[in-house]
Amino acid sequence: MVPQEVRLRRGPDGGYRIVSRDQAPDGAGAAAWRRDHFGSLTDPDRPDPAARAALETAARSHFGLPADAPVREC
Repeated sequence: MVPQEVRLRRGPDGGYRIVSRDQAPDGAGAAAWRRDHFGSLTDPDRPDPAARAALETAARSHFGLPADAPVREC
């Protein structure tokens, strides 16, 4: 498993489609990629439960989803 950045776009039918996907390289450069994409204080390999809950809440709000919309690993 490697961290990924996935960008979505809402379609006219209200659904979402993936418009781009990027992931950390193997080996050298992986740490720099994670820092560039997730920030210097974020370690996607060991997410903080409180930070994860806040991120899920922000994502639901950003995409106009109900507060109880499920969030799953993909």
